[in-house]
Amino acid sequence: MTNIRYLEQTEAASSRRVRFNSTDVSRSRGDLTVNDRDSWLAAVRKRLTILLSLPTGWDGYGAPKIATETALFTLQVLQDIWQPASKAPAISPLSSGGLMVEWAAAGRDLVLEIERPYSMIMLYDEGNETVECPVGPDITKVQRHIESLFHDALPAPMAA
Repeated sequence: MTNIRYLEQTEAASSRRVRFNSTDVSRSRGDLTVNDRDSWLAAVRKRLTILLSLPTGWDGYGAPKIATETALFTLQVLQDIWQPASKAPAISPLSSGGLMVEWAAAGRDLVLEIERPYSMIMLYDEGNETVECPVGPDITKVQRHIESLFHDALPAPMAA
């Protein structure tokens, strides 16, 4: 059992509030431990909570609200792909109601566009080109790109 976060919707007066709570859920990938995992996840949860509070039309053109299910799925994906050397990603709303998750390191970018649960596209730099590919249920390719992005950004070890 791994402690993961989930979104719980609560109704208070006439406003909708979303908050994060803990629960134990079986996970096939096991516990993710990193040097500052708690701070990393706290930053992600805080950003998702802010994005969930955006009203319909937040972009001035009628963009839909971010769905709770999309935020929950994004959080679960980020927990699964987290790497010890990775920084917390920038998370932005998409005008379609989805979320964009972005990392930048070593002069390269890696972007996940998450339209809804299980609907993801990954964009990454390869040479001088940006490659776009759909991501299915198997996210090992995303994990490899995160590892490569931040491994390449680490300083080389000093010789003894």
